[in-house]
Amino acid sequence: MSELVDFLGLGTPLRLMLCMSRFDRASIKTDHASSDFVYPSYALAERDVRSASHVQRLAADAGAEIEFISPDELASEIRSRKSWSGLPATAVFGSRSNAALADVLGHSPLGQLVSFEFGDYWTIRTRDNKAYQLRDPSRMSREAYTAETDYGIVGRANDSGRSHFIIAGLGARATEGCGLYLHRNWAKLAARAAGRPFVALLRFDPPVDPNVHELVDFITRH
Repeated sequence: MSELVDFLGLGTPLRLMLCMSRFDRASIKTDHASSDFVYPSYALAERDVRSASHVQRLAADAGAEIEFISPDELASEIRSRKSWSGLPATAVFGSRSNAALADVLGHSPLGQLVSFEFGDYWTIRTRDNKAYQLRDPSRMSREAYTAETDYGIVGRANDSGRSHFIIAGLGARATEGCGLYLHRNWAKLAARAAGRPFVALLRFDPPVDPNVHELVDFITRH
């Protein structure tokens, strides 16, 4: 229990913030309506929620309370502080869809280990300039996406005893798979990183399945 609390960097009281991508006025198709129902508020991405559920189980095992923070709120907090200092332990889910990602990487040691690029190809680029790419998944059908190779990261850094995590795939299924990987392998990751900031980079071969992945790179701060 104490090892998990230390890894999650929960602080006192034990608390973990979850930051998931959210979308404004989501459209929902129904069989019994003549037109789509438009939800008049924010909606969360399904795969982000599934990923977060795996991390939430870890937090529950550590006896922590779970709270939610929007990407806009998190980005504003980071900008005002110009660091992670004073923020509670936080897990950030999603890449292109999470508006806080750039601020998270820009004020974290994780930004020295890895970066994201978005264009016709979405790319994870490591400190050693290795590039892991996927054609823009937002422009692909589900069938085309599952025929591709997807990539994602589990990243952790610690500031003043509180951890922050990035759990982000290029595609949505990789984001879910990265949360699952963290839940299953946190102890191995903690032992390998030995307290240093780290990024574990995972590959998801076609057909993309969150349960089937391979660790292809592990990057730590020197």
